Amino acid sequence: MKPTPFRHYEEERRSNLLEGKLGVIEIPEHTLHGIATTTRHTTKRFVPRNDRMAYHLPKKSTFAQANTDSPMKSNTINTKHSIFIKRSPEQVWDYTQNFDNRKKWDKTVVKAEVIQSKGKRMVKMKMKGSTTMTIEYKVDQRPNKTSLHAKDIQSSLIIAAGGSWTYEKQDEGTLWTQTNNIVLKDTFWNSLMFPLYKNIYLSQLITAMKLAKIMIEKN
Repeated sequence: MKPTPFRHYEEERRSNLLEGKLGVIEIPEHTLHGIATTTRHTTKRFVPRNDRMAYHLPKKSTFAQANTDSPMKSNTINTKHSIFIKRSPEQVWDYTQNFDNRKKWDKTVVKAEVIQSKGKRMVKMKMKGSTTMTIEYKVDQRPNKTSLHAKDIQSSLIIAAGGSWTYEKQDEGTLWTQTNNIVLKDTFWNSLMFPLYKNIYLSQLITAMKLAKIMIEKN
């Protein structure tokens, strides 16, 4: 009976194994910041020269594990900043939660319009960079805390956003804290630019809060 191509392949593979015609493939076992290195600690896998299909990676790849915690794999920007303002929590709240004031101290905002004030407060925002979104409050506890999330986002960069602001009475004033989360679209460019974007968002946050402090304490 004439052997099938598969049987011929198996017979050749077995013959190579018996004759010791083996090639050597080195598989990296150590990584540095997600970049594989083959200089040391490598695992040898002996594979027939004509049987490259028999090559398999280890079940637990250290390369994949190393990349799990890499910032390049994350598309969420988390920022947090606190500032002390020599005014009561009520005064700080009333100024920062009044969206008529928002453009005065937050230069990333082009327009802010309250579209619902009863029940869950909702505000339509237009930001620099042609980004629009509607923010919906989940927690709105004057003068202590807010929590919100964004929906109906139209942006070339952002797919989700949210955050929480707290107003803590401290000494003769208020410790105002912003904690914000921005989820970027999962693209190669955003991954590449992630560290820069994070620095920009944090810098904008700090600048805005400093300006709000000046304006609140001036009144």
